[in-house]
Amino acid sequence: MFAVAAPQAPPAMVKALRLKLRKLSELPPSILLAGLIDLCYAARRANVDGIKRRSKDTEDDFSRLAHFIGRLGATRSSADTIVRAVIEVPALRKISDVRTVKAPEP
Repeated sequence: MFAVAAPQAPPAMVKALRLKLRKLSELPPSILLAGLIDLCYAARRANVDGIKRRSKDTEDDFSRLAHFIGRLGATRSSADTIVRAVIEVPALRKISDVRTVKAPEP
């Protein structure tokens, strides 16, 4: 006769990730883009790394999900950087146009 092991509870990180992904998949109709960006920004570090570890290659769903969350969160990060720069260098308030530039090829 074979012994059947009782199912184990998922680790705390998996539970936290499931909760955050549920929030992303069940967004209320009233949420603004800023709210979605804030959710992704909050998930960037540990949660995105956890998703990436489950990825088998760069084109699977885990990799694409991690990239999507990271890019949306980066929007908030970029805005925060500009605000911090203006606080530290008040002369930057006179800049009327902000452009992005591509990173150099490695």
